Amino acid sequence: FVLVPVFIYWESKWAKDPLAPFELLKDRGIWASMCFNFLMDFVYCMAAGYLYPVLIVAVDESTKSATRITSLASFVSTVASPFMGYAVSRSTRLKPYIVSGCGMWFLATGLLYHYRSGLESHSGIIGGLVLLGLGCTLSIYPINVSAQSLTSHENMASVTALNYTVYRIGGAVGVAVSGAIWTQTLYNGLLK
Repeated sequence: FVLVPVFIYWESKWAKDPLAPFELLKDRGIWASMCFNFLMDFVYCMAAGYLYPVLIVAVDESTKSATRITSLASFVSTVASPFMGYAVSRSTRLKPYIVSGCGMWFLATGLLYHYRSGLESHSGIIGGLVLLGLGCTLSIYPINVSAQSLTSHENMASVTALNYTVYRIGGAVGVAVSGAIWTQTLYNGLLK
């Protein structure tokens, strides 16, 4: 947070060849994709940051099962990505994919909230993580393609790099917030 104003000042006043040309960043499609990428990884890290101890303690999973379940969303996203890439390359409209992915994310976070403890939560957590992986695939890739279509060929690498950088920053902030919340509440919950 400290370096963002320094970066903006440097890029707008001093950089001869700016990494993030502000003419590009004035486009609301670029800003929307960057905000979307930030929020997607932020929400994922908030939901999955401490999923392993929750599975071990609250759902009574084995170590092997909890390890597999925590990587399920990434696995589903990786398996579905080639199919999504093919679908995006054949489509002229990306909005249905993005809206479907957002809907899956809402449903997945609702499932993860509802099934957060108890032995009956096993299937609900697995279903929520599968929907998180599919929702990620259905929304992140079309959002990035949409942002790339708004810029010229010369600036496409910069826009793509900014989108993925903001995505990782969202994950870092999500892990920090999740860690702060769980550090304050997990110990008391475990004692209870």
